[in-house]
Amino acid sequence: MRNLNNEKVNNLRNANIELLRIISMLMVLMMHCLQSSGALECGGSYQVVYRLIKSFCIVAVNIFVIINGYFGPVSNFKLKNVFKIWGIVWFYSITTYVFAICMGMQIMSTSSLIGAVCPLLTKKYWFVNSYLGLYIISPFLDKFLKRLTKHQTRTLLCILIFLFSVRSTVFPSTWCLDSSGGYGIIWFTVLYLIAGAIKLHYSASVSSGCYMEIYLGNVLIVFIGNCVLERTVGTLYAQKFYGYNSIFVMIAAVALFMYMLKLEPMNKPICYFVNIIAKSAFSVYIIHYSVNDILWTQLLGLQEITLNSIKGIIQVVIAVIVVYFICTMIDFVRRTVIYRLIELQVVSRYILKINKTIEKAQNKIYDFE
Repeated sequence: MRNLNNEKVNNLRNANIELLRIISMLMVLMMHCLQSSGALECGGSYQVVYRLIKSFCIVAVNIFVIINGYFGPVSNFKLKNVFKIWGIVWFYSITTYVFAICMGMQIMSTSSLIGAVCPLLTKKYWFVNSYLGLYIISPFLDKFLKRLTKHQTRTLLCILIFLFSVRSTVFPSTWCLDSSGGYGIIWFTVLYLIAGAIKLHYSASVSSGCYMEIYLGNVLIVFIGNCVLERTVGTLYAQKFYGYNSIFVMIAAVALFMYMLKLEPMNKPICYFVNIIAKSAFSVYIIHYSVNDILWTQLLGLQEITLNSIKGIIQVVIAVIVVYFICTMIDFVRRTVIYRLIELQVVSRYILKINKTIEKAQNKIYDFE
């Protein structure tokens, strides 16, 4: 029998991870803002500040995958979620495309129209494509992990980390098994297995403060390493420290995740609020990224020349928070409208039939008996 008291504690503790999901999305927005606005190339001492900020935020994508790997057992897998995610991407791809055209910020063309109508066929949404691919194979990965002993799991992870992280960080891209820099399903799979192994076999014996020190230490290594290598070897090699599959970025991501996992549970009101906001984290990514090319410069007016100041740093921080808030409100409206439509009898019957069809397909594809 499950211990209900422990289950309540775990649910509250999970709110810390949902808070980390929100923080990670803010980090993603920050990186896109710095890249698109030209802040990382603004020159002077402020360029160093922006690169330091990027070093703190570069763990965001890895953390997203780790969260899903940690809380992704077979029992929670539903094939219909693949279509649900696809629907969210398609909806926001179309609506933001129409918005950009109506605002005169984008010229309608055949290629742009195809990209908006079929968003997952392009490389623009690389994260969604890799994430969906990982989600589809996740039940097989879970079954695989559960069959391994603790020693076998540790050995496997050491091999994978060396092949796809250490080797990618140290050697030139042409010598690596995965030259994508972590932008793909190969690295996502490695992160998923790391997270699953943590859940199955790891019992933390160190304090949360120690994990924060590990995170901060590796952030500094990434920042200093990038600056030093750029001056001595060149930009191309220096950027490897900012790769998602960089060993230092990976360690920093795991450390920050463990830090949040070990924090004391939140009280119920804050827990409820955090969970509500975190529900829209994925949609925040889709909404802002759909208009990322025009968002930071044309809509918000962030320019490279004005960023080279304290005021510029403040503008960047405010812009990221405002964008997150607006995207969350937009998604709240979308979810509210959809829930109202589902309540309609005709729509609910149609959705029920679709769900039953998907469930039958899931039972045939993922038959592990």
